[in-house]
Amino acid sequence: MRSNLSPTVRRAPRFAMGLVAALALAACGGSSGGGQPQPQPQPGSGYQTFQAAALVLGQSSFTANTANQGGAASAATMSAPHQVCFSKRGLLAVDAANNRVLGWTNVPATNGDDADWVIGHMQFDQTGGVTGIGELNGPSGVGFDGTSIWVADSSSNRLVAYTPEPTQNGAGAALVLGQADFFSNGQSVPPAANTFAAPNGVSATATTLAVADTLNNRVLLFTPLPAANNAPATWVLGQATMAGNAINQGGTPTAATMSQPYGVWTDGTKVVVADLANNRVLIWNSFPTADGQAADLVLGQASMTTSSIGSGATGMRGPSDVTSDGTRLFVADCENNRVLVWNTWPTTNGQAADAVLGQSDFNHTAANDDDQDGTPDASCTARTFFSSNGYLWVHAEGGSLWVGDRRNNRVLRFDPS
Repeated sequence: MRSNLSPTVRRAPRFAMGLVAALALAACGGSSGGGQPQPQPQPGSGYQTFQAAALVLGQSSFTANTANQGGAASAATMSAPHQVCFSKRGLLAVDAANNRVLGWTNVPATNGDDADWVIGHMQFDQTGGVTGIGELNGPSGVGFDGTSIWVADSSSNRLVAYTPEPTQNGAGAALVLGQADFFSNGQSVPPAANTFAAPNGVSATATTLAVADTLNNRVLLFTPLPAANNAPATWVLGQATMAGNAINQGGTPTAATMSQPYGVWTDGTKVVVADLANNRVLIWNSFPTADGQAADLVLGQASMTTSSIGSGATGMRGPSDVTSDGTRLFVADCENNRVLVWNTWPTTNGQAADAVLGQSDFNHTAANDDDQDGTPDASCTARTFFSSNGYLWVHAEGGSLWVGDRRNNRVLRFDPS
């Protein structure tokens, strides 16, 4: 992988109902949203290195990985899935190359389970990208604030909100950010507090919206939640002002700069950013209150001023997403084809991860390498990821970890043991 990743915009789960009621889904991004409180991990439970996923969506089995299962798009297929989230109704998954968001009423419990509804198209077999009020064009991220579903429509350089949650295919958006109307999709140069350039990861609570504005090398924070079209952000991270967009502010990495941030997570207090091209994750332990505020902690690097490619328990290579279940921190370490797990909240720069998914140890990094010989295998399995140059997405909620495995055209569910 290059040390500075290409800025090209890449477009490329149903439990028993009783368990759904017991888990009670929370707003995406943290338990402070409009949903019911998220369950906390049970003492002693955790994710084990190289464990197998419990469920797959987008494919009929764990060893299949063809886009749209080799045929036309349907309610059971995916092509380059990205971010996953939950609403009050159930699971949401961005199906990027099909230009749609798939929705499951409740939580899927069967491999290859059909989605129940779709955002971005009127029918499940439609795939084209369009900038419009009921269409999507290269969607990437999705978040839920307890009332509205927010979709980062990356190729249209905008966010669109669906309020209330859609109940049928092809619902129109109620609000747009980053554009003056629902049919515009251009970039603003220089950027402003109300513009985006290829936004990707989204995280939302009942009071806060965070967006990774990737090609502007920044994260925008909205608090309170936007209530009008084209509303400006409250704070910017990664840049000193809303008008800045240079990689690392035109210099080298610091605690206040970013280079192509891709994923973001917040619970309304903490903020965590996957700073992809700097090969690191930045953490703010309290919610920022000023433009350009410096991060408190860095993972993937020993200090705030380095951006080296790495592996092992302390290194990263192109991290693309972050999430937390309120106790653990999870990082999608994309170019190393793995997910790193911290069982407790990190407290020191460069702190080592406690477990890894996708590999048998911290030193292996190859894609779809179930036999761990350092070479990709002929097919994927329930234990492997294929994320090199394709990004990997993580979302912790409902007592499980959900992974958007983009190059394998599937979403996986992992359960703690």
